[in-house]
Order: sequence, then structure tokens, then C-alpha cells
Amino acid sequence: MRDRLFSVNKRLSALMMFFMVSFPLYSYANAGLPMIFITFPYMLLAFIPIFLIEGVVYKKRLNMNYGNSFSVSFLANLLSTLIGFPLAWLLSLVVEILLALSLSQQGPTGTVSKILLTVLGPAWLAPPIETADHWYVSLSAFFGLIPAYFISVWMELFVARRCFDEVDIKEVKKAVRAANLLTYGILGAVCLILALVTKLLYK
Repeated sequence: MRDRLFSVNKRLSALMMFFMVSFPLYSYANAGLPMIFITFPYMLLAFIPIFLIEGVVYKKRLNMNYGNSFSVSFLANLLSTLIGFPLAWLLSLVVEILLALSLSQQGPTGTVSKILLTVLGPAWLAPPIETADHWYVSLSAFFGLIPAYFISVWMELFVARRCFDEVDIKEVKKAVRAANLLTYGILGAVCLILALVTKLLYK
């Protein structure tokens, strides 16, 4: 178990270094609001409680000690947070660009277009962003969690399968999905509450 954790940690370290060098290449634009610059810092702040919660889920579901469950949860969430979350944003951005091109050809404008882009392409909020539209930020963050969830499950399962090699793969899959459903459910609830409060405040 320790040898596998060490091996996985070495690979993750290389990926983390690549990400840390590449991330500054992203730049702000004068048009609109790239959500990655809003949501990613909060995902970093949420990292510790998330990996602890998921570690407890692994411990309970896979009947192992806290040391192993927390170690694997830490490595899995490190990968999904620093690599998976930005990747989910990039994929969402591609979908949003394609959707925006489609909408521009079909004709819907104004509120309808903004809602569609918020739901199906929450990577980049188009300008202008007025004070009364601030609730869209939290709402976009909520919909941005959907692709992030699926990529997180995939990446964390990649780590868990190699570390929990003595556990039935079906049980590992169930544990990873359950852990992410719980943590992403909490994050989603926070985003929706913030969207509602902001909407009421600026009504």
C-alpha cells in the first residue's frame, strides 16, 4: 500500500509542477468574466474539508483505517482539484463557445441567451455584468460543478483503483461516486444559497 501511494505521489507531483508552471499563462480578458478565476480559489480553500469528508466516506464504505483512507483521498483530490477542475472549465468553455455560435445564428437574445449560456456553458459570463446580475456568478458556479463532478470521479477513481488494489473495484467505484456526490452536493447547495441571497439583495 505504501509503495503504491509513493509511486502515485511521484506521478502526481510531476503533474502538479506542470500545472503550476502552466496556470500563469491564463490571462484576464476585458470582455466578460472567466469563472475559473472566481471558482478556483474557492476550490483551493475547500480542499481540506473536502478531502477529509471523502476520506471518512472511504473509511466507512471500504472498511479501512483512517491513515490509508485520508492518504488516498488527499492524493485523489489533489489531482482532481489542480488538474481536473481547470480541465472541466476548459471543456465547459468549448461547449459555451459552440453554444454561443449556435445562438448567434438562431437569433435568441437578451435574457434567454444569458440563461442558456449560464446553464449549458457556465465557463465565461458575457459582458456587460451589471450589479443586478451578480447572482448569475453563483448560479454559473453551480452549473460549472456538474462537469467538474464527472471529471473528479474519473480522476479520483484513477488514483483509488491503484491505491485500493486489494479492494473489489466495484466497491471502490461506489465509494468514489458516493464521496463526490456528498462533497459536490454540499458545494452545489452553497452556490444555490449564495445565488438566492444575492438575487434578493440586489432585487
